[in-house]
Amino acid sequence: MVEVPEPRPVVPRRDEGAADVGTLVELGWVEPPPEPAPLPPVDPDVS
Repeated sequence: MVEVPEPRPVVPRRDEGAADVGTLVELGWVEPPPEPAPLPPVDPDVS
């Protein structure tokens, strides 16, 4: 038997305001955005 997830309230898109997304994440309405991948270390000897 497949579990049916509970319907989630309609939330604004993430690009409509980061502050709203932060609040929605705290409320558990949306998944937290993935953390950006760390930049590779810059080697000054490589041009």
